[in-house]
Amino acid sequence: MAVSPGAVGSPISEGFGVLDALPIAVRLEDFSSLSNVWAALDEREKTSSRDEIGATNGVVAGLVERIGILYANRAALQIYGASDIADLSAIIGRLRASEPYRRIYVDFLNSLTAGSEAVEREHEVRLRPATSMILRSVVRRLPAEWLGPRDVVWTEQDITRQRATETQLRLSEVRLEAVVAHAPVAMTLEDLDGHVLLANPKATELFGIRASRRRRDGHPAERTYPPRVLSDISRRVIDCGNQVGANIEVPGADGTRKVDLIKFPISVAEQDPIAIGMVGIDVTDQRRVEAEARRLAEELAYAERRVSVGEMSLALSPEVSQPLAASRCYARSAIRRRRAGVGDLA
Repeated sequence: MAVSPGAVGSPISEGFGVLDALPIAVRLEDFSSLSNVWAALDEREKTSSRDEIGATNGVVAGLVERIGILYANRAALQIYGASDIADLSAIIGRLRASEPYRRIYVDFLNSLTAGSEAVEREHEVRLRPATSMILRSVVRRLPAEWLGPRDVVWTEQDITRQRATETQLRLSEVRLEAVVAHAPVAMTLEDLDGHVLLANPKATELFGIRASRRRRDGHPAERTYPPRVLSDISRRVIDCGNQVGANIEVPGADGTRKVDLIKFPISVAEQDPIAIGMVGIDVTDQRRVEAEARRLAEELAYAERRVSVGEMSLALSPEVSQPLAASRCYARSAIRRRRAGVGDLA
């Protein structure tokens, strides 16, 4: 059966004009030449013998190349690099005669013969050795009263860039998750209701919080909130719309931990905040080292003062010891003269 676009300005012509403007490839294929095969396949569907099912698959595979393309819009020609429908038929015919595209196409046909009204698959198509694309194909059987008793319509979309972008996005997410998981600082993300959406191991270690498990509808399956002091800081962030820093003490099994943290709003395109992020650094050891450094500095200052006093004493010693020695010498001489009764001490 041939499909004609119809006269210019007719509903059929306008309909095909709309199809030509679509960014998705659309083509119509004729199954009318296989009407007797379809009847045989309908009978075989009633059996469950593996041998008969295998024979059915072989019949379908052998007749793949006999299916003709009745219509293809501009996007369908562009995807396959075809100049017209005849060229497109030749390109798709060569693909269907090769593996693994042959198996993919037979899978479409088998699904349709099993009673499916529509079949959707994602598969790779390699037009040239160094060039391939990923297509999302949907095949739908049309009612017999529309165009033909066994006509099907194909819609295909080249999602190669989409899949490449998704792959890069997943890689970026994996890298980000690795950075967050191995970060030496506590990192959390919470929604405006206080549910913790993300908490790395360091945050769990410091604050004892973890990310809420999510239900299928996206809402938290459990009400996991951060400690009260962190919730108070979050409210300050929401109220002022800016980052807020704080120094807090967190009790733990090994004593009180000192934490410096910053909470900040997260927004998209300068809109209202949609979440709150936090970065916390355990500064307990740093504070201990700083206190020890201050103690040592004080001891050093005391020692330096002692040394200064000693040096001053050494400097003054000659000036003091000589008069004292002379006075002592005169005193001894006076005592000896007194005992000897010599002279007048006055």
